This record gives sequence, C-alpha cells and structure tokens, in this order.
Amino acid sequence: MGKSKKKDGGLKKAALQARKDAKADKAAQKRMKKELVRQGEEVEEDENTNNLDDLLEQYRIRDEDVNSTTFEAMEGFPIPRANASLTYVEDKNGYMYLFGGEYFDGVENIVL
Repeated sequence: MGKSKKKDGGLKKAALQARKDAKADKAAQKRMKKELVRQGEEVEEDENTNNLDDLLEQYRIRDEDVNSTTFEAMEGFPIPRANASLTYVEDKNGYMYLFGGEYFDGVENIVL
C-alpha cells in the first residue's frame, strides 16, 4: 500500500503567508519613517512609546510596594525566639532592631 497524505486544507500555508505579510508591512512602515526623518518631516510616534513612561511609573510603584519595609515599635519585651539577629544602632535614641528568628511553642516551629 502507498502512503496516505494528510491534507491540512492549506491552513499552514495561509498562516505562513499572513506572517510574511505582517512582517513586510512592518518593514514598509519602518522604511517610511526613515524616509520622513531624512526629509525633515515630523514622525508620529507609536502608542507604545507614549505608554512607556506610564509603564515605567507602574513598575516603580509596584517595586516600592514589594520592597517596602515595615517598622513596628514594640512596647515591652518581644516573644522568645531563636536564630534572630539583634542589632544596636548608635544614634541619639539608641534603638535595637530585632530581625527574623524562630519561635517554638512546644508543638510547631513558627518562622517570624
């Protein structure tokens, strides 16, 4: 018996042709912009370049939210913990900072 060939109805060819057309259109727009710049005419910028500043501002705001530091002034003594870092800061107030640590309540180990 001979091999049977599957027919895909030209879908792959149509998709390939659409990609080629899109690429050619993009290259044509790029050439037109270069020609306008050479002739000294103003070129309209894309929406993407106008939105770049807005996008950078959104990233800056998101980065501030992620990297924000919390400060809790405690009255009294903190709960007992192991493997913590206690740092004394020599300034006019003489604060001590307690970072991290683990608390074991007899049943489970809680990481702070």
